[in-house]
Amino acid sequence: MEIFKLPDVGEGLTEADIVEWRVAVGDTVAVNDVLVEIETAKSLVELPSPFAGTIHKLFAEVGDTVLVGEDLIGIGDSATAGDESESNGDSAVAADKPLVGSGPKNEATRRRARKKPATSAQPRPASQKPDPAPESAPEQAPSPTPATTVVLAKPPVRYFAKTQGVDLAQVTPTGPRGDVTRADVEGFLNQSTPAGATATSGRTRAQAQATDPRAIVARTPVKGVRNATANAVMQSYSQAPHVSVFKDVDITRSMEFLAQLKASPSWEGIKVSPMILAIRAMVRAATIYPQFNSLWESGTADGQPDEIVQYQHVNVAVAAATPRGLIVPVIPQADLLSLKDTARAMMELTSRAREGKTQPAELAGGTVSITNFGSLGLDAGTPILTPGHTAIVGLGKGSKKPWVVDDQIVPRTVLTLGGSFDHRVVDGAEIAAYLGEIAAVLAEPAVLLDE
Repeated sequence: MEIFKLPDVGEGLTEADIVEWRVAVGDTVAVNDVLVEIETAKSLVELPSPFAGTIHKLFAEVGDTVLVGEDLIGIGDSATAGDESESNGDSAVAADKPLVGSGPKNEATRRRARKKPATSAQPRPASQKPDPAPESAPEQAPSPTPATTVVLAKPPVRYFAKTQGVDLAQVTPTGPRGDVTRADVEGFLNQSTPAGATATSGRTRAQAQATDPRAIVARTPVKGVRNATANAVMQSYSQAPHVSVFKDVDITRSMEFLAQLKASPSWEGIKVSPMILAIRAMVRAATIYPQFNSLWESGTADGQPDEIVQYQHVNVAVAAATPRGLIVPVIPQADLLSLKDTARAMMELTSRAREGKTQPAELAGGTVSITNFGSLGLDAGTPILTPGHTAIVGLGKGSKKPWVVDDQIVPRTVLTLGGSFDHRVVDGAEIAAYLGEIAAVLAEPAVLLDE
């Protein structure tokens, strides 16, 4: 039996949660068939099979946390599948073969035990014989119990169920695809409350809150994307001295330009927004002022001095709010793309991010960042630098405002452009010039036509 261990699917991955098994013991798989969907700190990932054969054993259950290098699944020929699925899997491990992506196995496991449903059945004493069946009762073969129950549920629902100690296999699904919804989990929790206890619990909670204004009603473990985001912002904010600036920009011409693109047959099916113009403007500015496309690298204790490292290409990291939390996928070598190519790249990144299918490789390698407060309905905000970056630019919501044009007050579409910068790398005058270049392009986007 070949053992497939949890591989490192992204730089720095140490563990992953089992979201959904796509196979069960006894199934036959081919190379590259999807075995399991896992959730890392950054994304949902489908793991393909490196072997062909029959599934002998699943070493983890849905909801378990598995460390990189731990046994994940056993695959072999069908002749011994039944025997090996009952074993501990150690006797037939093909450990002498190097497994692609497998790291060293940790001694300590961090798998979380699933909450077992309560049952009123009592075990029969060993000395007690079973009651004889009535002669008229036909013999029935015991129904097979599947080794793994595949439950459909979105990651946020799984996360909520885990924090509440609910086994999704015990919840009746009502979702459109036969999936378990958050309402299903909440309904299960309410049904699990002993009869007559609801009102008492409500009074007890109300009384506690009345007497203690800091009464705790929930504790949520910080994991996954939230944990990764928290670590990143703490690292950035504690290491890079931020300076933030803002500038109001008349983007009326940009909105007219985008309307023309939407009406053009050559842009049919391509989503256009001020974001793609801002990305092109930021790339243009980073080309003119390359110090913004760089990072501060601290020296070492053995005398290596601090250095400012400048990148060859502009790789734009785009902050995206998703159901799983904030992720920052990257458009690589954006300085080599046209406006239309940038729009296509944004569509692809946005689509995968919303579906939770962003791959770890798509989250690495950024050199500058951009975020869109306007998509959240906000006029402006103070963004925090992505660790290792010198610049992050933020777009506020564009809205009609009174604006002075040729000494006349006229309605124009205006947004607030802002950003944060590593003051170790760039000074105030450079920041003003960089942000001014981006603002100039948004005010008059025709300059992008020569790209």
